[in-house]
Amino acid sequence: MEQAIAIEALRVALAADRSALVERWLEAAAARSWHLRTAPACRVELRAHCAAVLDALAEGLAQASSLATGAAALREPLQRLSFVAGWIAGQPWPIGAVVALAQALREVLSLPSALADDLVLVVTEAYSCGLRDQALARRRELLMKSQVVCLLRPSLVALWLVGDPDHAALDDALGRWLMLAVIHDAGHLLLELSAACDPATVLEGALRRLAEQPEPLVGRQLWVVAPEARRWLAGCAAAQGLPITVAESVAEALTGAESGGDARS
Repeated sequence: MEQAIAIEALRVALAADRSALVERWLEAAAARSWHLRTAPACRVELRAHCAAVLDALAEGLAQASSLATGAAALREPLQRLSFVAGWIAGQPWPIGAVVALAQALREVLSLPSALADDLVLVVTEAYSCGLRDQALARRRELLMKSQVVCLLRPSLVALWLVGDPDHAALDDALGRWLMLAVIHDAGHLLLELSAACDPATVLEGALRRLAEQPEPLVGRQLWVVAPEARRWLAGCAAAQGLPITVAESVAEALTGAESGGDARS
């Protein structure tokens, strides 16, 4: 009976002027959060996101029989609210802003305590996931930018593998490296790993990818500059069959490439 009364009360509240309800929600949230009060530039977008939450809640409650955690009627509105929390994490505003938004919704709609508690849990978890995803995206972007590809000589294209590139960063760097070699018709390729955190692992990953698609290496000489490269290559199955020459330094590789001429001639 209590669930039915609560559901009907929510239906009545959501049947009111939806725009006015959104404004009341935002005003109540702003009263709790300094960041929400001082960010007028984001107000229009936030209003649209909040309106979508209320629309989804009204639609879900049309046939609802329960407000319990996991109820079908709440899935879409909770997803919309999670999206808002993730969007807020990207502004970036502190977690207090999403908590204020959840508490304000409780006030405006007179939500049952259990449902209001669920909303706070949902927005804080979504906010945390948003921060994590942003950190991962920034790290991936930095990793990709850190892998340096350049043309040292008309016939020699170099790739410096730096830090601890993940699969995406390694694939991106190797793609740019080979593409530059094709564009300039370079006969020599240089792979430099002295700045890698774990050169042996990075080298193995790079050679494995090159071995899977060896066509760009056909007719080209691959120079590898890395500490203890000969020992690593001796135990690396991916290195077998690749045209690899180990150099002690970039200067040695440059000299070898110049004196050796075009590796395809």
